[in-house]
Amino acid sequence: ERMLIKGEIRQFCQLILGDDVIDGVPDPDVDWDAFLDSLQRALGNESLQYNPIRSCMCPVLDVVQMKKAYGQGPSPLFILSVIVIILALMLPSIFDI
Repeated sequence: ERMLIKGEIRQFCQLILGDDVIDGVPDPDVDWDAFLDSLQRALGNESLQYNPIRSCMCPVLDVVQMKKAYGQGPSPLFILSVIVIILALMLPSIFDI
């Protein structure tokens, strides 16, 4: 077993909530905080489901637990992409190309 990567979380949410709900939600690999905010709003429109572990009616997905598990802020993939772009821009000056 392993934790889902952020792209897989989006696919899982799409499976649970449907394509029409997730279509307008930002990509979690690009903007995790905006993804969580949009997901929270989308869950507000969904009916609560019984959670047998908590013995109460709860949203079908727990955004608070996602924040705890994955943190907040930009994803490592996004940060790596920015670093690669910066290095690519710097390479010509490093090698006098």
